[in-house]
Amino acid sequence: MIDYHIHTSLSDGSGEHREYYNEALRLGLSEMGFSDHFCLRPVPWAMGLDDLPAWKKRMQRVRKECSGSCRVKTGLEVDYFPEREEELRAVLDRLPLDYVIGSVHFLGTWNFDSSPDGYDEWDLRHLYEYYYNLIKKAAESGLFNMIGHLDLVKKFGHRLADGLDEIMTRTLEAISNAGLAVELNTSGRNKPCRDFYPSYTLLEQCYQLDIPVTLGSDAHNPGDVGQHFPDAIDMLKKIGYTRVAVFEKRQIGFQPIRVPQ
Repeated sequence: MIDYHIHTSLSDGSGEHREYYNEALRLGLSEMGFSDHFCLRPVPWAMGLDDLPAWKKRMQRVRKECSGSCRVKTGLEVDYFPEREEELRAVLDRLPLDYVIGSVHFLGTWNFDSSPDGYDEWDLRHLYEYYYNLIKKAAESGLFNMIGHLDLVKKFGHRLADGLDEIMTRTLEAISNAGLAVELNTSGRNKPCRDFYPSYTLLEQCYQLDIPVTLGSDAHNPGDVGQHFPDAIDMLKKIGYTRVAVFEKRQIGFQPIRVPQ
C-alpha cells in the first residue's frame, strides 16, 4: 500500500530518508511520500522559507538514490492560516511537489496539537466549530491536495458528542466540492484519544460523499512507517472503500486496496 505522511530530520522527525525508505521496502509498500512540516510561522518543528532550497536539493537526491520497488513521492505538510493564503500559494506554486497536505495545528496563536493545557480556556463547542471552520476554509482555498488528520482536535481526548452535524456537513461538502482527499492517519491510535484520524463514523460520512482517502502513518521515526495499517485497511474495507488516492505532480490517481501480507 502507500504511506504519504512521513516526517524526517528536516522537520521534527528523528530519522533520515534512507532509513524510512528501507522500512517501506521491508513492509512491501508500493509508494511512500516524504511530507516534512512547512510553516509560515517560525516554529522549531517545521521548515521555514529559508529551509526550502536545501529541502529541494535533498529531495532530488533522495528520489535518485531510493529507486527500488517502492516509489518515492515528494510532499509537504503545510499549516493553513486563512490570512496568508496568497503568500502560501506563491510559495507552493514554485515547488516540485506531488502533493500537499493541508493541516490545522493552530487556533489563533495557540498550537493545540502541542499544548493540551489550552483546552480549559475554551467552550468545547466553540472550539470544535472554530476548528472545523478553518478546515472548511483550507479546503476551499485551492492550496492543498488532501486534508491531514481531519479530526485532530480530539487528540487529547476532548470530544464533543453531538451538535456538530451542521458544521461537519458544511466542512465535508467543501472537501468533496474541492475534489480533495482525506487521509486516514493512523498515528492517533498512539495518542490520548486512542483513535484513528478520522474516526470510523466520520470516515463513513466521507465515503457517503465520495471523498477519496489516502493512508498516512504520520511517522516521526522509521519504526512508525505503516503503523497500524492492517487495522486501517480493514476499516476502509468495512466502510466500502476499494481504492486509495495517490498523487503525482499534484494530480490525483487511484490504486486498489490490497491487504498486507
